Amino acid sequence: MAEGPQAVYSNPAGLSRLQGQTGAIMHAAWFQGLSLEWVGYGAQIGRSSGASAALTFLRSDALTRYDIFGEPEGEFRVYDAALSVGYGQRFVKRIHLGLTVKGVHQSVDDVSANGVAADFGASCVVKQYLDLYDRLLSS
Repeated sequence: MAEGPQAVYSNPAGLSRLQGQTGAIMHAAWFQGLSLEWVGYGAQIGRSSGASAALTFLRSDALTRYDIFGEPEGEFRVYDAALSVGYGQRFVKRIHLGLTVKGVHQSVDDVSANGVAADFGASCVVKQYLDLYDRLLSS
């Protein structure tokens, strides 16, 4: 089960388990200069809920652009950014629900787009050390 501020990304129901205030930072470097940066902050709200906010950046080094004949035509870059805000609440004794709303910007070469998305998450504690959870809706 995702817990901590990272739950805003993987399953916002986990935000209901935040204790106090916490932050997290992540960096991943992949092949061909592709990198992912993530920073998030979460805080407990009351006894059975929590909220989190996070920034995600995905970018690439310069990539070669080719024409329809396979000849190099120059370079371009890929860039994605998302701002996510989420809330998780414990309902009843074992049911946890959460919602994340995010604004997304994507750019490939000279084309870019913006959008809004939402994730709904749920978790059910069956036994003390066993969780059943799933991201139910992503759009």
